[in-house]
Amino acid sequence: MTALRAPTDPDPKADEGSHQFSYALYPHAGGWEDASTVLRGYEFNTPMIIVQTGQHHGQLPSSYSFLQLRQPNVVVSTLKKCEDDNSLVLRIYETAGRATGAHLQFPHPLVRAEETDLIEWNQKPISGGDLKEGALNISLKPFEIKTLKLSIGKEQ
Repeated sequence: MTALRAPTDPDPKADEGSHQFSYALYPHAGGWEDASTVLRGYEFNTPMIIVQTGQHHGQLPSSYSFLQLRQPNVVVSTLKKCEDDNSLVLRIYETAGRATGAHLQFPHPLVRAEETDLIEWNQKPISGGDLKEGALNISLKPFEIKTLKLSIGKEQ
């Protein structure tokens, strides 16, 4: 494994000093596509951040998920508030090179779901899925990236 390459151009002192890095070995049977290697890489490189708070009363149960996606070859790369309104922007992509149907489950009803481009323009309604129950079914082509604009809960 090469951790540093020690270049001298354009900066002759580029790799001097202290460096810290992490790596992992992930043994698995079969090919990388069937072993969810991309998902394991995300889990390793993006560890969960835990914030401890004091005991308080709340309305949510002790276990709660804002988004459930069970297809191991589909990755959620972005979930953010839309720049233009109170919608959410969700970006997902297929990692194993095979056409896949993804089932997205939210805890609250979906009022509207639109597919958009990477810069969140050119929105078109998504057909399929049960928006009232908070579920949405999406088809992805091999290695396809999809950006979705979602309105959750009451119409805004």
